[in-house]
Amino acid sequence: MNWGRLVPGALVALALAASAATADLLTSQHMQREITAAGDLQGEVIELQSKDGPFLAIHRPRQHGPARGGIVLLHDRLGNADGAEAIRPLRLGLAEAGWDTLSLQLSVEPRSADTIQGTDTVSVARLDSGMAWLKARDIDKLVLLAQGDRAGTALQWAAARQSQELGALILLSAALASPPDDELRKRLRASALPVLDIYAERDYPPVIATAPNRRMLGIDNPAYRQRALAEAPSGFFGAEQELIDSIRAWLSANAR
Repeated sequence: MNWGRLVPGALVALALAASAATADLLTSQHMQREITAAGDLQGEVIELQSKDGPFLAIHRPRQHGPARGGIVLLHDRLGNADGAEAIRPLRLGLAEAGWDTLSLQLSVEPRSADTIQGTDTVSVARLDSGMAWLKARDIDKLVLLAQGDRAGTALQWAAARQSQELGALILLSAALASPPDDELRKRLRASALPVLDIYAERDYPPVIATAPNRRMLGIDNPAYRQRALAEAPSGFFGAEQELIDSIRAWLSANAR
């Protein structure tokens, strides 16, 4: 089947269910509801390869203005590549601002104390593939945006590469409750990147509770910034445009 074309909204559930993570996808009723509600996908569903096999992603090319670079989006463990909770608004809104966006379909996993910040080798392999795909399209300025539980994986990935492949890192509604503080501080410093830690003023309790600690640990990275979006609820529902505008402005001033 050729996925390299626009996929109508009616086929979105079928397309995403065809990935290597079919078992994970079908066990998440939450994800299925979001895909069904997506309507017009507004993007190109592509099949990528990682060392763990094929998987799907959604590419939205820049729509207006000069080319600014590419953004890879990682959804939360209970989300999906076109999730209504911030991921879809961002992948579309940032494309309108001149960025190519590539939202990766990752495994869907229930949250638990053992999995929130564990090593996510499948997501790392897919992230490598997504970055390589954008670079193959001659997109040199690359940004990584990770939502919720996947922020720990993104930070670990960026720190290991010491910014060699990235121009900026965005952590969206990230609790970063583990690893231990000294390791988290080391990763924030080792990334050597502009880092935006952005969350909603009325975000999920673990995100709000850990915000002061994240801010303290980020002090060793002079390019780390934390921002709470005023009046925004968890999921940024109703505050999507403010979220897009805030990230766009920060990228314009900081992405390198």
